[in-house]
Amino acid sequence: MKIIFRAILVTAIILEVVLFLLMNVVSGLPGWVFLLPLAVVVAALLLLFGGMRQDYLRNGRSWAASLSETSKNFGVPRKILALLVSEVSSLIAAFTFFRPQKNVDSEVRSFTVHKNLRTVVFMVLALSIVEIGIVHFAISNTFWRYFLLVISVYAVVLLSGFYVTVRNHPHLITPQGLVLRNGRRLICEIPWSHLRHASSVTAGEGGDVAIDEDGNLRVPVLSEVNVRLEVDSPVVAEDLYKGLMMVSSIEIYCDDKDAFLRNLAEERNAH
Repeated sequence: MKIIFRAILVTAIILEVVLFLLMNVVSGLPGWVFLLPLAVVVAALLLLFGGMRQDYLRNGRSWAASLSETSKNFGVPRKILALLVSEVSSLIAAFTFFRPQKNVDSEVRSFTVHKNLRTVVFMVLALSIVEIGIVHFAISNTFWRYFLLVISVYAVVLLSGFYVTVRNHPHLITPQGLVLRNGRRLICEIPWSHLRHASSVTAGEGGDVAIDEDGNLRVPVLSEVNVRLEVDSPVVAEDLYKGLMMVSSIEIYCDDKDAFLRNLAEERNAH
């Protein structure tokens, strides 16, 4: 599949070069001819997207597990595939901005992680909307005016979608254990039988998801964490960018850490 995918892309490049040369020696070329390289690129992308979907379904609907396989099959860097999945997920989620996800299972308790993020996101969105209006009327060139308008609106939609994915994926306490999430990027399930200790923790440093060689995972929100969970035996964490990871401890952020730890202790004692 890698050879076929790259051959299609090379074909698109060759077509582009040939058309550029023909344009300088032949007059009156029909306009549709210049769409041929684009059609070839679209065919390559459709092949890639089809492969991504097949690998996703084959790996239990887990992007964390499937993207490494897709990267190997098509020769596309895993990080690029992860960015693509993340961006598409955020764009889709943006359309549910005014429709928060509700917990329908009475036995599952959810704990949000987005309240600190909400303030920052809303401020950025407000400034972006003002900036869109100013730039649109300040630039006289029609092309650049509408080009920057499209880019700005796209950025607003993307940021809104990112916020929605975090808002709609809180941490869960279930009868089976904990489900820890970071938007659509990361999920880690800890059965009650594996949980050894839970405690509060200080903020620490760094704003990105990180794991060290000992399996200590850190999942901050705006660089903040306030709960530390330790397990007796490593559990699997699925991360869109890092893939599957074996975790021995995990630091997370929770809007109401006291309620989270209290409910966790109650549910754990019941098991």
